[in-house]
Amino acid sequence: MVTTIDHYKKQYFACGCLFRTQNGEWFWVKSFEDGVATLEPMTAVDIDHFASIIEGCFNPNSNFETELKKAFELKERLKKIRFKFGGITISVKRKTANSKTIKSNWEEKNLKISDRISYFM
Repeated sequence: MVTTIDHYKKQYFACGCLFRTQNGEWFWVKSFEDGVATLEPMTAVDIDHFASIIEGCFNPNSNFETELKKAFELKERLKKIRFKFGGITISVKRKTANSKTIKSNWEEKNLKISDRISYFM
């Protein structure tokens, strides 16, 4: 999958930018600092779908990095995407930007949290 950004809107009343993909899905880029973009999904998607969007952001044919640099008026390269999904924070580098790996990492963290919660019940 290639994540192609067809629109972004810079929000001056809050930090970050709102991005829309070519498929009409919205996500919030809260920040872009030191090569790390921090994202939040805005539309109702499951982890499989959002993981494929993240993978697509690192695709060589994606315009995500170009639009990200424009939106934040920076020239640094995208090194990592950090996002929170279901209360779990995941960081993805270009070399690990595979939707199956992203989902697996998320599920692993989710299980660890579930195990800790069930310990106290």
